[in-house]
Amino acid sequence: MINSDLSNKGYSQRQLRVGELVKQSIGEIFIKNETKISSFNSRFITVTEVRMTPDLKTARVYVIPLGGIDMKEIVGILTDNAHIVRRALSKKLSLKFLPKLNFIEDKSFEYAEKIEKLIKENKKNETEKKDIIKSLAINKSDVGSAEVQIGLLSDKIEKLAVHFKKFKKDKHSTMGLSKSVNKRKKLLSYLKRRKPDSYEKIIKQLSLRK
Repeated sequence: MINSDLSNKGYSQRQLRVGELVKQSIGEIFIKNETKISSFNSRFITVTEVRMTPDLKTARVYVIPLGGIDMKEIVGILTDNAHIVRRALSKKLSLKFLPKLNFIEDKSFEYAEKIEKLIKENKKNETEKKDIIKSLAINKSDVGSAEVQIGLLSDKIEKLAVHFKKFKKDKHSTMGLSKSVNKRKKLLSYLKRRKPDSYEKIIKQLSLRK
């Protein structure tokens, strides 16, 4: 649902009051399926917010279907049949001007899904990071040895390479990939000079080219 604290800024009390009345009335019309639109069940549509223009002659009606499915199609049907919804609204509200209805997709559901996906990906990345550290650590408290850093950089390089294949014009990711490769190269050179056994082990474990 749209954040009410943000959406209410710049709106008069009159706009908010009328908007809430319109929202409740259209919500009731949808629940009772009073629109009688052919081959359309409005019971699965939720009105999340209504924003009125200053003159109260137009209402921006934000809607979302159950599960956020077929959003554009639903909004298209409501837009085409806005006059039917408006007629049903006229029987419930007694206003000086019956507002014109503009139906709009409420994309907050889509936004919430993206946030949830990012949280899941972040948790997955943290788990993978811990596994890498555990497999390459030289002791139980090691989180930053050359071996661990090479492992984490290799994981980052792999993910950036996949991302870059999809978004070839992403210059920021290209720079990040280049920096990570150079840093890993320096760490590998250090390890080869100082700890050749560890160097051979990590090359084999991470399937890196010498």
